[in-house]
Amino acid sequence: MDSEDSSVMISFVKGQRGSLKLKYQDHTYICVKQQKDSKYWTCSKQRSRKCMARLITDLSVQKLCTRNTTHTHPP
Repeated sequence: MDSEDSSVMISFVKGQRGSLKLKYQDHTYICVKQQKDSKYWTCSKQRSRKCMARLITDLSVQKLCTRNTTHTHPP
């Protein structure tokens, strides 16, 4: 799924070790890379569930650009 939608509901939650996680559609994501205007997020269950869901946030326009939001597990 590739889409851009500025009206999506996201939130940020603190992980068990104090790291910031992005919450979108009841799934959590961890930041794996940050560039000047973008943050790249992967599903927090990437290793344990082999989930390849990913998101990109565009910081310059404060927009969530989704990419591959299909998960291999329930929230």
